[in-house]
Amino acid sequence: MSRKPLLITIWTTHRLLLIVLGGLFLLNILLFSVLYFVVAPKLSQTERDLALLQQQSRRSGVVAPQQAYEQGIKDYEHFRTLLPSLRNFSDLIGDLYTLAEKCNLEIGQIGYTQKEIPDSGLLAYALKFSLIGTYDELKRFVYGLEESKRLVVIEQMTLNAAKGDEDNALVSLSLSLTTYFGTEEGQ
Repeated sequence: MSRKPLLITIWTTHRLLLIVLGGLFLLNILLFSVLYFVVAPKLSQTERDLALLQQQSRRSGVVAPQQAYEQGIKDYEHFRTLLPSLRNFSDLIGDLYTLAEKCNLEIGQIGYTQKEIPDSGLLAYALKFSLIGTYDELKRFVYGLEESKRLVVIEQMTLNAAKGDEDNALVSLSLSLTTYFGTEEGQ
């Protein structure tokens, strides 16, 4: 039996299967070409870039202990220059009342305690006070605290429902803040 009649017989009896196999073969060649000529070069370049960045990161991250210490001293001195003097404590209280007024709120009384942080030349003042207003007014007040140029840490915040009319539901906000001042000998 010759080859030609066998190929013709296979073609006539399994034409659809041969077309599908040919299409899959062409699809396989196309996908391999895309992978080899498009994706592989991009992947290789990305791997080279990553290796270069890792190498640079390792080199720049190595700091001698003496340099780290000196940088820490410089950072601490810069931090100290940003701290207000204790003489500015009344300005802080005035700023809190002004911010409350801008938000249509009223602070009745501010309680505070002072604590000196040993060997740092810093004074920490813990402030506690309450406000009553709408949720939006209180939200604006807290946002104003966060945007303040002063170093103010919100330690604790408590919201409770307060009495109000049906149109304006009132909320009570209790705040505990901490702020820092430089002492005169630390300045």
